[in-house]
Order: sequence, then C-alpha cells, then structure tokens
Amino acid sequence: MFGKHWHAARGVIVDKRVVHTTGDGMASIYEFVVEVTTAGGEVFRAKAGEPHIAMDFKDPSVGDTVGIEYDEKSHDVRFDKDDPQLSWKAWKKAQASSFDQSLHATPGTPIGGAATVASQGIDIEALLQAQGITGDSQTTHVVQLDSSSPEAVAVRDALLRAFGQQPPTAEEPQPDQPA
Repeated sequence: MFGKHWHAARGVIVDKRVVHTTGDGMASIYEFVVEVTTAGGEVFRAKAGEPHIAMDFKDPSVGDTVGIEYDEKSHDVRFDKDDPQLSWKAWKKAQASSFDQSLHATPGTPIGGAATVASQGIDIEALLQAQGITGDSQTTHVVQLDSSSPEAVAVRDALLRAFGQQPPTAEEPQPDQPA
C-alpha cells in the first residue's frame, strides 16, 4: 500500500547539471533530465539524482541510454544500479579491453571513430530523437548543416554536450562566422 513499486525501463539522458560541489572542488553531485521509455511504450521526462549509497556509480553523459527504474503512479525515477553502463568497475574493464584490442590490432587500423563513440555508450539516434530530430522508414528528413540552421545548431549542441563540452552561447562567435 505504501512506498513505491519500481519497474525497469530505459532512459536517455537529455541534460544534466551540478547541484553541489565539495568545498575543495574535487567532487560534484549531479541531477539529470531523463527521457524514460517504459516497456509498455509510454514516454515521459523526469528528474533523477545520483544514488545516495553507490560506491560504484559512474555518472552517465548526455545522450547515454541507461537502465532506469520508475514508479508508475508518481513517475519518480532512479538509476538502475545493476546497469553495467553505470558502473566504474565495468567501465575500467571495458577500457582495459579496448586498450588491449588496440594493442593487438593490425597496424594501420583506424584510430577512434564510431567505435570510440559506441564504447562511450552514446546513443546518437536517441540523442537526435531527444532533440526532436527523428526519422523512420516512411519519412525522409533533411537537416541543413550550415550555421544558420536551427537543426544544425541543435545537433551540434547535443553532440557537444554528449562529449562533455558546453555549447557556445549566443554571444560567442561560431567557428564559421566572423568575430
């Protein structure tokens, strides 16, 4: 009767912000905007904080699709601490494996690229959908990639946030615009 009844779901990290930083500036606590998709197909956005007791919690980045648990009634959400994508131990193991693969790869193998993005857990399709840029097999969408296009600005800003960078403000000149 009382309490929450948690159900498993997947969520795309749409945004995140610092809510507290330690006095020495060495650690920050974040809260996240998560677009949750339930097993029944319901989609909603909610705020999720870092788990209070989690020694192995790795903060997700904007664009990551991670395990979420939600309460049907309140739409409260929390991170699924059993999701390996949210684990420092699993991340370190994957990094070691990636390093070993690079070491043993054939000379001349391309560096980084799509494999790097995939290894960071960034779901580009979900990130674009969160920005309202979607596509399906019946519709073709054209996105202009010049600096005056709002779609290009949204894609650029989303990708910058996904890689942990801040998009330029309106006052800052764009790379392809004169200062």
